[in-house]
Amino acid sequence: MPNLGSLRESVLDNLQRVAADSVLQQANAERWINQTIRKAFCTRYNWDAMEATYSINTVAGQELYAYPSADTKDVKQIAVRNGPSGNFVPLREDSEDQLDGELPATVTGGVPRGWCRTGSAFRLRPVPSTSEIRIRARVWDYPAPLIGDAATNYWTLQHDDLVEDFATALGFRWLGDLERFGALWQLAQSELKERIEQDSKRLRPSRQTVSPSLRAGKPSSSVGPRIGDDSYYRQYTP
Repeated sequence: MPNLGSLRESVLDNLQRVAADSVLQQANAERWINQTIRKAFCTRYNWDAMEATYSINTVAGQELYAYPSADTKDVKQIAVRNGPSGNFVPLREDSEDQLDGELPATVTGGVPRGWCRTGSAFRLRPVPSTSEIRIRARVWDYPAPLIGDAATNYWTLQHDDLVEDFATALGFRWLGDLERFGALWQLAQSELKERIEQDSKRLRPSRQTVSPSLRAGKPSSSVGPRIGDDSYYRQYTP
């Protein structure tokens, strides 16, 4: 089973280094592996392995809520439940301009019906009127760094060959061999693009329909397809 220890040995072997030569080199290889997973893989695409769910209660009169984790990359869906039990209802997602136009902060507070991103936080409108409303946030979180030889995650288990190639390329750059770095990096990027496309196809509904927008004629957002009034779309940005 590919893990941090075996990947580190492979990377050092590719760089014609012996793992026992130096603690510094082992640490570098581990850094390249973790950098590969977070930067090369997870900044380009929202993998389903990055999905996480958090829930908190609202604060009466507070419309702005920080992302639930320091590792949160983006918010997928916000839903609310009015009270301690019952079903969560997904909120409509808007741009900040849309939210200001349709649900301005001057409107009497109540149960939120829409949300938008604001930096590394999200805004709810109408402003929650009580602290009894439960918020559920479904997000994409960056993976935690791998620590310890036995450490694994989705990318070491499913894409270990690509992790090895990217980390080896970073090693060539560290050694000053920019020609090998560029060649291997480009090959790895090309293969990663193909795997992203295939994973995106895997996550699409088997039955897809096209329908007119329920928001035709209203201010639109430039962020791409999100959650409409009555329809829910999963977003996996390449």
